[in-house]
Amino acid sequence: MASKDEMSGVFRAFANGGFWGYTGYYRNAKFGTLLWFATQRKKYVVIEKINGK
Repeated sequence: MASKDEMSGVFRAFANGGFWGYTGYYRNAKFGTLLWFATQRKKYVVIEKINGK
């Protein structure tokens, strides 16, 4: 699981975020571009693929 500090500074690159959830592309300094499908921003699980896709 990613810590709250690792997920700080996240901003929307091409995404929706609000009442119904968080979907789309987000960015931060630690991970770069992130693809989110989330309903809450309380706990984070990061899945990184080996082939970079």
